[in-house]
Parts: sequence; structure tokens; C-alpha cells
Amino acid sequence: MLCVFGREGIEDTLDANDNPVSIDGPQEFTGSVGQQYVQPRNLAANNKSDVEITSRYPDWTSRNGRTISPLETLRQMQAMDWTQTPGQDVMPAPSTDLKTYYEQGFAEFFTGNKALTQENWDAFISQLDKLGTKEWKQQGYEFAKAGGYLQ
Repeated sequence: MLCVFGREGIEDTLDANDNPVSIDGPQEFTGSVGQQYVQPRNLAANNKSDVEITSRYPDWTSRNGRTISPLETLRQMQAMDWTQTPGQDVMPAPSTDLKTYYEQGFAEFFTGNKALTQENWDAFISQLDKLGTKEWKQQGYEFAKAGGYLQ
């Protein structure tokens, strides 16, 4: 608790539910002076304990008088079944040859190892086309269309 919220009564205090809350002023655990006491926070905090979450994200009352509990919302969301779908909206990757040529070509232009002349640029684009940029663009278009990203 010391690593996450600082010293009780100095950087933090307890609310009516015995949850640590930051005091007002620069000494608070979120303030410039109080920060030195909570530097190891990332090593100690895991955002799993109810006390830690409630202290950082306390309940609040909306304009219509409804109490909103971030902890309750989090716990409800964590209890739901989820399908992991990382990368579902990632465009198709280019071929290794196309990607390598593209990255190296731009690096040469950026660093000045290859002069950015119309002739060099045209040759660069021509080689990209030979390596499949049009096909890659079409794959991306079809992917985006199928995913509902384009109309």
C-alpha cells in the first residue's frame, strides 16, 4: 500500500469505505512532491485488488443521481466470455521481398544514400510494382471491403 499510495495521512487518507484516496495539494500521491514515495508503484500495483482499483477509480454519481462504480463495471466485464481477436482489422502483410525492398528503398532516400531524383523515384516505384504492390493493394481493398471498412 505504501508503494502504491504513499504514507497514510501524508500522501493519502482513507475515505468512508476505508479505501485510500489522495489528499489535496502537492503532497498528494498524484502530486509532484508525493510522487517520490510511490515510484515503485508499477512494480507493486497489479490492478487486481479491489482496494487498489477503487482507490484509483472511485465510485461517482452522475447528474441524474445514479451511482457509477468502475470496479463493478470492470468485474462484470471480466466475468464475460470474450473471443480473443487481436489483429482482426490488420491489413494483409506484403510479401517479404516487397516489404524489404520498400523499407530499404525509403531508408536510402531518407539518409541520402540514394539521391531523390525523378529517375531514381520512378525506378523505385517500377521495382515495387514488379514485386507486387498492385496485388497487395487489391488484397488490402478486398480485406477492407469484406470487413466493412469500405462501402
